[in-house]
Amino acid sequence: MPSKSIDAAAVCSLYDSRFGWMGEPHRILTARVVPGRIIGAPSTPALRVVAVEGAVNDWAAYAGPVEWDERRVADEGNKLYHAHACEVFQLLKPGRYRL
Repeated sequence: MPSKSIDAAAVCSLYDSRFGWMGEPHRILTARVVPGRIIGAPSTPALRVVAVEGAVNDWAAYAGPVEWDERRVADEGNKLYHAHACEVFQLLKPGRYRL
């Protein structure tokens, strides 16, 4: 049976995208607990969502279980779609969202 290989560079680039220059975690701009239906998860009663500052004057948003703290959501959570992130964090500039 052929072995499955993992592209280490691709995994590193996915991991590093959540960290700034020199590997430091990005700054958390704001966090909220929202009903799952707001971000397209109608069967989930609530999720913790965080917005993090990017390295080039941009931002991104991630969601995770409410039991997780903000840093864990930022590091391990699922990235939100642009429309959902902008709905939750209306004060942040939609045009600067990192896709």
